[in-house]
Amino acid sequence: MQVYASMCDSSEEQHEDFYDDLEELARSQKSSCVVVSGDFNAGIGSQRQGKRFIGPNSAEPRNAAGERHANFCEVLHLYHGNSQFMKTPMKRWTYDSPNGQNYHELDHVLCNRGAFTNIGVIPSFNIGSVHRLLRAMLHSDRSLIRLARIRSRQPRATVLDAEAMQTMMNDIDLEMMDDIDEDYNCLLNTISTVASRSRMMAPNHNFRRITEATRKKAEKTDGPPAKSC
Repeated sequence: MQVYASMCDSSEEQHEDFYDDLEELARSQKSSCVVVSGDFNAGIGSQRQGKRFIGPNSAEPRNAAGERHANFCEVLHLYHGNSQFMKTPMKRWTYDSPNGQNYHELDHVLCNRGAFTNIGVIPSFNIGSVHRLLRAMLHSDRSLIRLARIRSRQPRATVLDAEAMQTMMNDIDLEMMDDIDEDYNCLLNTISTVASRSRMMAPNHNFRRITEATRKKAEKTDGPPAKSC
């Protein structure tokens, strides 16, 4: 996904709308590898304690836009590619002002997998803009992609085995205790244990292909069976 964020002097509502729309779009992606890149107009700064998805390298301190950007990465578990690699200033600045006096790292590349192998600006490539060409390199390990897909699958549904639950309940001797708190905790643990042990995997095939309503409708349209000779 390619993006262009609101300018730094935009209203707080505009900034929130941008990241809300981007979050909705990113969450709707079906691919196992999601890459978001573009001009975020944000100085990301270096990694903060307890944060996982921002790396230790940056061209400049974090500003207000960078704080929003960093929070977005943490919430959506998107790795910030630029900050993962140590680069010289010439390979880190992504914006060069028209007067040539201001340099900023405003363009960023994000990915939901730690797949970056390198990322940096190509200084010798002139794209005719105040922004410079930022190249990101990612690896594609098919085994890791398959593993990520398996982990992201919904757990198989379970159904209650009423007969098994009734059998277990008949075998349980619930005695009242002197302490009401202990009595409550014991009852709660017993119910929880019985409920978990009496569940079984739901069938993964729909054996009942035709509903009862469809069956009755078919019987009405077929008419009475033909008499044999």
